[in-house]
Amino acid sequence: MSIGHRNYFNELATEWDSIAKDDNSLKGYLTEFGLEKDDAVLDVGAGTGRMSRCIADIVGEQGIVISHDFALDMLERSQSKGSHDNIYYLCNDIHSLCFKNNLFDKIICFSAFPHFIDQQKAVNEIYRVLKPSGKLLIFHRDSSDEINKFHFDLSTLVSKDVLPEAEELSQMLEISGFKVIKAVDTDGLYWVEGVK
Repeated sequence: MSIGHRNYFNELATEWDSIAKDDNSLKGYLTEFGLEKDDAVLDVGAGTGRMSRCIADIVGEQGIVISHDFALDMLERSQSKGSHDNIYYLCNDIHSLCFKNNLFDKIICFSAFPHFIDQQKAVNEIYRVLKPSGKLLIFHRDSSDEINKFHFDLSTLVSKDVLPEAEELSQMLEISGFKVIKAVDTDGLYWVEGVK
């Protein structure tokens, strides 16, 4: 993300929860992905934490969730909600993660991937910090066409932020070393899943 993107999302932090409300259906997606009790999970582009809270409920007290975002105001808003002792907050650039290699069981990127400036570099970093046999899920609840049209119509800084078609993203994952397990890009769902 650029500094402009950071400022853009920081400015949205106070109203983000009214734009993107918590949704119990997220837990169903996480169960389908195979999230398990005691997993160590990185939530990339966590925003105000709706996905992080769902993850924390599933992985339980012995699990760990790193709620990661480039926009500090988003994370501060998430942290102010409290209630989960197993969520830790990190403001860091996805293109240069401050973690050692082979750390996480699962990494989830929900509704954030289009905003990464160098998407291949981001995927490379995600691959690096996943444990062997660790899994990555990049997903949206709309197709790439729907997401890209939505961003374009905003006529703001994010109008040129693009979610690649699932086939193109699958190729990025394979370049990094992932084996792609599932790639769906249809009305109402974008889901690209890989294993290290």
